[in-house]
Amino acid sequence: MDRGSLLSLGANDLLQRGWAALSVPLRRLLHKPLRVSAELTRRCNLRCLHCAFPCAEDAPDRLSLGQWTGILRSLRRELGPYFLAFGHGESLLEPMLFPLLAEAAALGARTLLVSNGTLIEGDVPERLCAAGLGKLQLSIDGTQARTHDLGRGTPGTHAQALRALDAMRRLPGCPSIGLNAIIAGHNLPELAGLVRWAAAEGLDGVSFQPLMRTGPDWGALWPRDPGAVRSAIGTLLEMKDAGFPIRNSREQLSALEGYFVAPDSWPGGLTCAAGEGLLIRQDGALQFCVQRGPFGDLRREEIGAVLRSDSARLRYREVLECRQTCLLLNCNHRPSLRTIAEGLGRSLRQAK
Repeated sequence: MDRGSLLSLGANDLLQRGWAALSVPLRRLLHKPLRVSAELTRRCNLRCLHCAFPCAEDAPDRLSLGQWTGILRSLRRELGPYFLAFGHGESLLEPMLFPLLAEAAALGARTLLVSNGTLIEGDVPERLCAAGLGKLQLSIDGTQARTHDLGRGTPGTHAQALRALDAMRRLPGCPSIGLNAIIAGHNLPELAGLVRWAAAEGLDGVSFQPLMRTGPDWGALWPRDPGAVRSAIGTLLEMKDAGFPIRNSREQLSALEGYFVAPDSWPGGLTCAAGEGLLIRQDGALQFCVQRGPFGDLRREEIGAVLRSDSARLRYREVLECRQTCLLLNCNHRPSLRTIAEGLGRSLRQAK
């Protein structure tokens, strides 16, 4: 993504987040989602204990490459530059990923791939770089292999993720690389060490996700010691204040401490940001939030008409008024304007 598109995207992002201070009717009127998540596949080659969809299968009527390409182009016409994330499954299982990355890059979108790293081998690093990937977000949950592999449900996945990291970093002009890590009982003692390691390696920070009480096996990872949770998160807060590359806001980290102690309590002061993004399902259904129903079908409707529909306005209001604790997830948490500005600054430096 060139600097001009980055500046335009960053300015629009700051403006959209600024609307959060307005009344609900005004926010609906000025709403312009800039963060798009594309579900190319629901499949995954791992069976992580914390995953809510460990054995998902692809929809029989999923979008074709041509349909996806048309959608990306219509998004550009409607939104201008936008963020495009590939996740909701291991996207590297889907061959369409590479041409769609290239198409998005040509359209001026800022692309992100979330991956467990186990399939980034052979010529995959070169293909990702050639397609213009903007950022790779690798899932690494601890500094020790046994910790990471326990949560991921498969031995050897920690070593595979590290090999993927090394392979990507050896390439000239490789995308920026950050880490995703869950916060759970099995890895609390290693969270601070993971941040220190990421800083020493020059990575683009660590984004922590709280363990959600979903999926068949989440209970095995739930932290049992509130004192250990407070200690681990307290250390992360101190490290963030000291300048370590933790991408969560201070407000989000503080709320996570209370979540693990009383997971059904509403974290006051936070509002959900799911309505500021779009999720495009592999069958063309459009959603603001996975917990709410779709409000359009991009196989049959243009994106602009869908976003201005009564159904979209209804769903957007539902998201704004939602009081579920999943707003603590990074995809739902609304960062501060300062956090957005800092992210824009990092992207501009990387684009030099």
